Order: sequence, then C-alpha cells, then structure tokens
Amino acid sequence: MKKIPCFFPVFLSIFCLCFVYSVSVQRNLSSNLLRLHVVANSNSPIDQRIKLGVRDRILEKSEKDFPEIAEMEVAAQEYLDTIGAPYHAEVAWEKCHIPAKAYKQITLPQGEYNCVKVTLGNGLGENWWCVAYPPLCYTESMFGAMTDEGKEKLYSVLDNEAVLTIAQNGKFNVRFKIVETIQSIIAKIHY
Repeated sequence: MKKIPCFFPVFLSIFCLCFVYSVSVQRNLSSNLLRLHVVANSNSPIDQRIKLGVRDRILEKSEKDFPEIAEMEVAAQEYLDTIGAPYHAEVAWEKCHIPAKAYKQITLPQGEYNCVKVTLGNGLGENWWCVAYPPLCYTESMFGAMTDEGKEKLYSVLDNEAVLTIAQNGKFNVRFKIVETIQSIIAKIHY
C-alpha cells in the first residue's frame, strides 16, 4: 500500500509537465498559424460543390498575399452570385476549435486556432479548412502535399517544440498523443 502514495506524486508531476508542455505548444501554434475554415450551407452534393468552389475562389485571391476579410467576402459572394446560389457568404475572424489534422509531412494537434471562417448560407454542412498563414492551403490543394517551400515557411514561424510536435517521420509521435489528450480535456472544460 505504501507504493500507491509514492506513485501518485510522480504521476501528478508528469501530468503537470505534460500539461505545461501542451499549453506552450498550443499557444505557439495558435499565435503563429491562421486557419481558413469554409462551412457549407448543407451536406447536399450541390452545396458541397459550392463550398469547394468558394474555397477555390478564395485561394485564387490568396495565392500571393492573404486577402483582407472584406475581399474574401466579396470574392465568395461574387462566386455565389455567378452560379445563382440562393444564399449569402459571411466571413469573420474567430477563434475556432479545430480537430487534429494530418497532412503528409505534419500533423497539427486539435485546439483553439485563429481562423477566418467563411459561412455559406445556414452553415450546417460539412466544412473544409487549411493553414492559411503561412500560406499552405494553395500548395496542399494543388500538390496534395506540402512543398519544401511551404514546410520552410511553416517552420520559420514556429518554435522548436511546436516543430517537433507536428513533424511526421512515418512513426506515431507519443508526445503528440499526450498533447492531443490534454488539449481534449482542456476543450471539454471550456465547453
């Protein structure tokens, strides 16, 4: 019975260290990355195609520089008007809770991110999102993977701990799973 009280402080210390690590990594990712989030009007096949069309129109505008929110809203609405969609687009800057996302070379943990959210119509459909800054949406949608230039841009805005957390080398990253678990607990407490 004496081993249980000795084990608890060790477990609590490890949990606290993981918690501090998780918060540090999430803050670095959240403050240095901007996510683009496009939400469809509904899950109907036509609304899903419209969502991707709006995404493509916004990505065309952001190929060189990320546009202002007003420019994105105009681009989205022009697209909707051109195809005769019976609803409008709203674009807003928000903090969004985004689940973990695995790309070919990196995995971004779930958590709170700054995001530009494009809501189409009722916004009740499936969504699409990517890393808008550094500008990785374009390279991912065009090439199916992050280019070396994209990876360099991403790593230039993150600290070493964040880079180690998101980097993929074909193996499951235990540290990432710990971060994801702790962030899930934090998210449940906040919501």
